[in-house]
Amino acid sequence: MIPQEYFDKVRKYFNGDTDKTWVWFKTMNSRFGMFTPLDMLKLGRGEKVKKVIDETLKGKTL
Repeated sequence: MIPQEYFDKVRKYFNGDTDKTWVWFKTMNSRFGMFTPLDMLKLGRGEKVKKVIDETLKGKTL
């Protein structure tokens, strides 16, 4: 369900920690209107998730 590209980018942010990566995808996030990133993907809002991930890698926080 999670595009591999998205998972790999978030895992890189967490220095390869797969457990932290899964927690991020399953935790409600105010940047997604208190939905989880996983919920957003299920709702077809993958571009929003990708945007947040890409912004994060440019120096902002997850």
